[in-house]
Amino acid sequence: MRFWTLFTNPLIARERHTRRVAYFLALVFYFTAISTYAYHNYQKAKEELMERIDSALKLGAQSIEVLLPVDFHDRATNENAITVKEDLANIKQLSDYVKLTSLQYIYSCIKVGDMVHFTSCSATDEEFHTGEGLVLFFDPYQDAAPELHKALQSGQTMFAEYTDQWGSFRSIFIPKKTDNGTVYLLAADIRIDFVQEELKKVLLRSLFELGFYTFILFPFILLYIMQNQSIKRELALEVEARTNELYRLQQEQLLRNQLLLQQSKMAAIGEMISMIAHQWRQPLGAINATILDMKIKFEMEHFNLEDAMERDLCLEYFKASIDDMGDFTKILSTTIDDFRNFYKLQRKAQEAHIEEPVVKALKIMNCYMLQGSIDVQEQYASSSTLNLFISEIMHVIISILRNAQENFQIKQTPNPRIRIRSYEDEQSVVLEFCDNGGGIPEAFLNQIFDPYFTTKGANEGTGLGLYMSKTIIEVHHEGKMSAKNSDDGVCFVIQIPKRRIS
Repeated sequence: MRFWTLFTNPLIARERHTRRVAYFLALVFYFTAISTYAYHNYQKAKEELMERIDSALKLGAQSIEVLLPVDFHDRATNENAITVKEDLANIKQLSDYVKLTSLQYIYSCIKVGDMVHFTSCSATDEEFHTGEGLVLFFDPYQDAAPELHKALQSGQTMFAEYTDQWGSFRSIFIPKKTDNGTVYLLAADIRIDFVQEELKKVLLRSLFELGFYTFILFPFILLYIMQNQSIKRELALEVEARTNELYRLQQEQLLRNQLLLQQSKMAAIGEMISMIAHQWRQPLGAINATILDMKIKFEMEHFNLEDAMERDLCLEYFKASIDDMGDFTKILSTTIDDFRNFYKLQRKAQEAHIEEPVVKALKIMNCYMLQGSIDVQEQYASSSTLNLFISEIMHVIISILRNAQENFQIKQTPNPRIRIRSYEDEQSVVLEFCDNGGGIPEAFLNQIFDPYFTTKGANEGTGLGLYMSKTIIEVHHEGKMSAKNSDDGVCFVIQIPKRRIS
């Protein structure tokens, strides 16, 4: 399943993610657009409503001059200027007009000293019949809005929203001046709650538009969900098919790796037989020399067996010779065991320090190191125990050592040296092999781990040694293997994680 994830992440998963992001952005854009449209419509309708309300206020205030007598404002300058009868008639005239509009009050006033006085004012039916709250001529307007005073002072029309003893209003104040220079004010009120109610209606209309356009989108959302479910089902089938295919390819790759590993080991058998023959030559020669010496002494009657002392010397000689041959035979047996352990197929990792397979590999390669006068320097600074396939790690080390030994031989390197050292960090144990054999050409450095790549002749190398070594380290041990040139040679670096290998 991990292979499938790695395969689909840059392909199908990315395409699905891109499609989802595109749909999400489209929805965001659509909702943003209709929300902006609804908000814009609301603001525009609100502005138009306020313009209509302000126009109604202005018209109502200006109508006062038409509804009242022509000379009214010239005369209405003191509290005795207008009779009660005329004042009630004016109230009735203004109130009848207000009933035909959405206004609450229209009125006029004048400022005498610091006090504003009503000169005329409409009234509701309740106020007119009960007299409660009824405004009469020259009644003081004690809680007049600040904008009213500013309008009288500046001579400019002003709008205001304020609260007084009659309620909360939006009002207009229009200052006027009579021919004889008397300054008075025309005003009209509309209740704030009426304005808010109208604004609420505008908001509801905007929300209805927003809901309507959102509702229109639902079929497309449903279609997307259905399409997405269909795509998911298709992808699930495709995932299953590709997972099965990748599992098959994975098994084939594992089989190929096993065959390559076996092929690599088989290719190394010739070298190993040569190593065995080389290591056996000395003990076999010693055994042969011992037997020949025993034969000569026996044929030449070196010992007088009739003499008791001579018989004892003969027995001691034969015993020593047999012991020597036994020691030489143990050397032969140990050599066979070392190579047999190397070729034994290891099914399970075992706990060991990193130097254990190094020491075993050096023991096998010892004859070549001595023959080539190669100085092997060992420095181990790792104390962690790892789970290792020891025979496979030995295969890697022997491949590195054998390549170095052959390179020394080809280049006739003076004073050949291989430095082996181990150390560790928080996550892994590192094993380095550095030689002074002149290094690897930069053009080949990135290819040495490729299968069947070799710088040797066609009959001298298979090109599998380093490829299988990298496979053993990175696949079987989940580590890393790399090569880099140093000042006088090449360094192979092996990193093996400290976590357990299953």
